[in-house]
Amino acid sequence: MTRSITASAPGKLMMFGEYAVLEGAPALVCAVNRRCRVTIRSGVATGSFRSPQLHPDPISYGYEDDAVRWSCPDELKPQLALARHLLEAGEPVPLEVTVSTAAFQHRGRKLGLGSSAAMTVAWCRAADAGLESAAELRDRAERIHQAFQRGRGSGADIVASAYGGLLMHRRGAAPRRLTWPGKLGWQLVWTGESADTRDFLRRLGEWQQAEPARYAACFDRLTNLAE
Repeated sequence: MTRSITASAPGKLMMFGEYAVLEGAPALVCAVNRRCRVTIRSGVATGSFRSPQLHPDPISYGYEDDAVRWSCPDELKPQLALARHLLEAGEPVPLEVTVSTAAFQHRGRKLGLGSSAAMTVAWCRAADAGLESAAELRDRAERIHQAFQRGRGSGADIVASAYGGLLMHRRGAAPRRLTWPGKLGWQLVWTGESADTRDFLRRLGEWQQAEPARYAACFDRLTNLAE
C-alpha cells in the first residue's frame, strides 16, 4: 500500500549575529515567505528522487550496507549531497521523494534564504508524522543538518524553518520569540551573487586555525555587537 505525505517549511533571513552566533552570541533570525515543499511516497518498489531545481532528471537510488548509492555527481550541488544524507538518516526502504526549492531561486541562482535547512525541516516533517512539536522537529532536523555540515553550522536557519516567526537564537538553547516593532520598516536587498555557506564555514575554520588571536579579537567584537 502506497502512502504520500507533503510538507513544507519556510526559509530564513539572518538579521544580525550571523557569525557571532557560532561562538555563543545571540542571533536574530526571521522566517520568510519562501517555502520548500517535500513530498514523500512510501510503499514503492524503487527508490527515486526528483527535484528539477537540483537535477534535470529523476535519480534512481538503492542501498548498499545502509548507504545510498546513485549515479549522480552530488558533489556538484551540496543540496544533492544533503538529499542523499537525508535518505540515509531514515529507514533503508525505497521512497519516492519530490523536492521543490524553486521559491529559493531567482533565474537559476540561489537567493541565500536557507534552502538547505528548509529542505531538511520539510523532509523531516514529511518523513516522521510522530514529531508533534516544533522543538521535536527542530531537534531531529538539527541533528541531521549538523552531521551534514560536520558540526560547523549555528542551527539558526533550522530554528527559523521549524518554528517560523521572529526569533532570538543561541546555540544549545531554546529560541525566544520576539515581536517586530510595528513602526520599524525594513527591506531585503539581494546582491545578485550566490554563496556557498559550507565553503564560508570551511574558510572560517581555516582562518581560526591559522590566526587564532585575530579570530578571537574579531569574534569578541562581533559578540559585543550582537549582545
